[in-house]
Amino acid sequence: MQYLENEELHKFPKAKIQLFAPSMATFLKHNETSICRDVLGQMPDLAENRTTHVFIPVNSDEKTDHDLDSYRPSDLSAGTHWSLLVISLIDNVAFHYDSLDGVNKKDAMQLLTGIEAALPVPRTLRYVDMHDSPQQPDGWNCGIFAIVIMKHLLLKRLLRADANQKITMSMRDEDIDYEGARKMIRALIEERREEALSRK
Repeated sequence: MQYLENEELHKFPKAKIQLFAPSMATFLKHNETSICRDVLGQMPDLAENRTTHVFIPVNSDEKTDHDLDSYRPSDLSAGTHWSLLVISLIDNVAFHYDSLDGVNKKDAMQLLTGIEAALPVPRTLRYVDMHDSPQQPDGWNCGIFAIVIMKHLLLKRLLRADANQKITMSMRDEDIDYEGARKMIRALIEERREEALSRK
């Protein structure tokens, strides 16, 4: 996500698209309006109602996982499944892409409730499960699927579209090369690590 934000999205200075870090999404799931407003307030374009789209990774952790009053080490978990929520503030629609169809629906809707309450301009966001989202064939590549779907929608749809062009948010018939994506991410990490070492 940091790579997409700093090295890809950065090339489109006029784009008003926000990528939420996973930690921010966790705060928003608390559904405490003051916390949500503090989180959204860190993004000037969003706070001033200039953002068009928001990309948010959704984790299957529970609100109770972060309740420090009843904290038990065995309960505190980062969750086991990732999906992607894309909110179009132009159309007031939230698209949920889940590579294990339906597993993170409750978490995505909980997150959406927190965002709705904290937006600078009151609005109702319609939730849409994207049932044509590519499905993972195993139990461990959900994060890769979320990242690849995010990259595809961002770089090949939203940032390439003409202002008057209708954009489809469907991922129907889009194949996910998750093994290739893992290799690409590893190569990026190694490349940036070598750059950092050479600067030292």
